[in-house]
Amino acid sequence: GYAARGFRLSARGGIVLRGGLRLREHLDFGDLSQVAALGRAAYRFQPAPGFGAPWIEVAAAAEILRHRDSGLRDGSLISGTMSIGKHLTDRIRVVAGLGRDEREGSDGALYDLSTSRAWLGLDYRAGVKTTLYGNAGWLQGDHVFTASYPGAQNWLSPYSDVIAADPAFNDAFGGVPTTAYRLEAKTVTLEIGLNIPVTGTQAFDIGASWFESEADAGKGS
Repeated sequence: GYAARGFRLSARGGIVLRGGLRLREHLDFGDLSQVAALGRAAYRFQPAPGFGAPWIEVAAAAEILRHRDSGLRDGSLISGTMSIGKHLTDRIRVVAGLGRDEREGSDGALYDLSTSRAWLGLDYRAGVKTTLYGNAGWLQGDHVFTASYPGAQNWLSPYSDVIAADPAFNDAFGGVPTTAYRLEAKTVTLEIGLNIPVTGTQAFDIGASWFESEADAGKGS
């Protein structure tokens, strides 16, 4: 659930404030179920007038994270982003951006993460209201990988900055202890979706996403 309010600061720019509460329920890994309080402030302006002129947005966001039974993942997250967008036609819009995320764990250093990201998105108005969209993203920096295979320690430990027991996954693997490793890695993400309005304030959003993470050192991915 979210609430937002916008303020016009000039004929070509304004600020939007947004706050919300997010609930996530994991069926297989119940300890990861999460509640988060979040806030975001974004300033968007259009340097030149006209429908086809690009706009620029600068934003900052913060989250407080609490999990059902995984203290390792509790903590906070702050992020800053800058993006630029443009309408190519009355049906096609593109946006590209850069961001930086800093996460601080409240229980140990495993989830003290620093990451940089970049993304590119495209929206296509397929009908009067229906929108087809696609996004590609790239993430570089600290990642956490969890493994139950005992031999994983031999080839992950030399490249890991932090190693910690991660019992959140034990039940799902029949009680086998799992270990989490924080190391430098990169992730590529792809997403495609369809947004179908139902009323003026409601819509169905149907999408699919794919991602792949690969460590900077070693051969694992």
